[in-house]
Amino acid sequence: MQSRPTTRRKVEVEKLGHGGAGGGGDGRAGRTPCIIVTGEIPTYLCMVGHWKSPNYQSTQDGRRICTMRAMRDIEMDNPHRRVVLLLDMDCFYAQCESIRLGLDQKIPLALIQWRSALAVNYPAREFGIKRGDSFEDIREKSQGRCVCIHLPVTLVDQTNHSSVAEPVSPQKDVGAFDPASLVDSYNAEFNQPKEVRERMYKSEKNKMRHQSEGKANLNRYRLASARIFRLIDDTLRRILGRGGYILERASIDELFIDVTPFCYGNGADLKVGEGPDRASPTKEKERAEIAAFRSAFERDPYKAMEETNVCHSQDVDTNEKEVGRALRLGCHISLAVRQAVFQELSFTLSGV
Repeated sequence: MQSRPTTRRKVEVEKLGHGGAGGGGDGRAGRTPCIIVTGEIPTYLCMVGHWKSPNYQSTQDGRRICTMRAMRDIEMDNPHRRVVLLLDMDCFYAQCESIRLGLDQKIPLALIQWRSALAVNYPAREFGIKRGDSFEDIREKSQGRCVCIHLPVTLVDQTNHSSVAEPVSPQKDVGAFDPASLVDSYNAEFNQPKEVRERMYKSEKNKMRHQSEGKANLNRYRLASARIFRLIDDTLRRILGRGGYILERASIDELFIDVTPFCYGNGADLKVGEGPDRASPTKEKERAEIAAFRSAFERDPYKAMEETNVCHSQDVDTNEKEVGRALRLGCHISLAVRQAVFQELSFTLSGV
């Protein structure tokens, strides 16, 4: 997946009470629609997720809490009025295991590395389980109801030490996959038949490993990340056009998407149908799909807001300000992306 540079280097973003990389977090069950922005603020940050339990009253070390409430102030410092989305996969490592094993997302699950929790999903956090808890603490806090899955282990000599039920290939570089092989590899790892998933779950449930067995193998999660990023990029290109966004990977489970060209443009400059084949049926279909996406927003510009947690609605709720319309369109884009990922791969995402 090709990415283009954005202005993200000027912005440092820290989410409060969120899972962080892989969903470890601080153990709080509530997710907050709050972000902290430090340094120069060159962008609008659009609230587009489904976080719960808002908590946006804190400041630390003089850092500024930036929510919809601050948008009017930022507008004076940000004449370019950009719309940038940050999408974050919920409890990513733990979610990977739930999906791979065919488990209900409501089942408490912790991903373990050497008898210590590496990632904890939200149902498990309701028991007070947090990243770093020992296997014994997890069992005690949940009274045995939290499922513990150990991440794959590979021998130091690169011989796969996982059982047959854990088909992880340490030799393959996920970044080297072409689109076709990426989909095939993902399906082989995450879309096994029901009986195979049941057998894997039975053999891996609450089975601990020791460091003497080898080293941690994260290729399973890199593979899932690559597949999700590919799907997001394909979805954005389909609904916005190649010139309608800039995508930058932030980590294994986070990405920034600058959708300013689409949110403030009229669709005439989205680089669709350029070149000698601009009149081909394929290009016509691409233009029609982008136009249909924008038309759906125009018909009901507030529909996406029903699944959006807004801290302050003054700018978003008005039709008189161009920025309000752009932010709502950003919500519309985010909803489309999150729905595409969930419908195709069953992963959930949050975002700002």
